[in-house]
Amino acid sequence: MEEGRLRLVRELVNTCDLERHVEALPNTRDLTAWLRYLELIDSTTEVDDADLVRVIELREAVRQLLIVNHDGVTSAPAEQAAAYLSEVARRVRLRPVFSADGYRLAAEATGVDHAIGEFLAVIVKAMADGNWSRLKACSSDICRWAFYDATRSGGGRWCSMRVCGNKRKAAAFRARKREAASAPPSTSGSSTSR
Repeated sequence: MEEGRLRLVRELVNTCDLERHVEALPNTRDLTAWLRYLELIDSTTEVDDADLVRVIELREAVRQLLIVNHDGVTSAPAEQAAAYLSEVARRVRLRPVFSADGYRLAAEATGVDHAIGEFLAVIVKAMADGNWSRLKACSSDICRWAFYDATRSGGGRWCSMRVCGNKRKAAAFRARKREAASAPPSTSGSSTSR
């Protein structure tokens, strides 16, 4: 399976590096430049603070759903995120547009809401074709970086095995060593006499 346009959604989620506390969209100027780079808005689109808030809310709602893709467990935040995305889809007027060879979803809204609709359309398409479950949030609670799981089994857990996966495995190894060191000595095989 290939990531395709799902890359846009991954890039959206990764505009905030939670581990390093780096925000790639700190202001409307940066949001404007990023959306133009992705060709989701044109050079005449004005971006305001409310647009920035909506894009960040979208990003964090999507991150909650990616955690479900990884963990397989639906949580209250994920349910709230799904409800929020449904509300956003109504606001941007996401609708099917049919053609002789199928359909696509399009947002009837303009400006940044149109761009938000494009992200939602990519998500809906990925859910329909089974590709959505491959977009995940890293298993590390401090990372939560979005990654596309290209493993054959779809069982990838970390954004990078070299970074987060290695940290997790090293921590588990240290925990096992501490547990073994603090365990009482085994009495099997020793004889005691009265």
